Amino acid sequence: MVGHTFRIGRIFGVEIGIHASWLLIFGLVTWSLAVGYFPSVLPDVGRTEALVLGIVAATLLFVSVLIHELAHSLVARARGLDARSITLFLFGGVSNLGGESKQPATEFVVAGVGPLTSLLIAGIAFGGLLVIVGLLLAVGALRRRSPAPPADG
Repeated sequence: MVGHTFRIGRIFGVEIGIHASWLLIFGLVTWSLAVGYFPSVLPDVGRTEALVLGIVAATLLFVSVLIHELAHSLVARARGLDARSITLFLFGGVSNLGGESKQPATEFVVAGVGPLTSLLIAGIAFGGLLVIVGLLLAVGALRRRSPAPPADG
């Protein structure tokens, strides 16, 4: 632990850390989703299921932040900059890059790849949602077409 940051590992040679403030936000996001959002959109969901959904959703949120920051770091490295670490904290994440870029185009590409990665993640999530909704609709249509079981008399 360095300065209230817990080292959790390395991805592609980039050290990944979680600041203590991240734990607070992770808990608040999980709690907010579990007691507010999921019960309002899924009225039949139980407390445990809502909590699990909250944990999964909060984890996916922070995984997307990590992927966003990792994109900055990997492109910086590919452009000759030293990508040392990523820290997830209260307001999202930050990539620690060693040195300054000598070319404005490199700065532009390194800065722009994070938001583009987030858009790609959003597109993949939306595509996944469409597939899931399509499957649920197909299953519902199949159930409506299947004959009812005979009644015991």
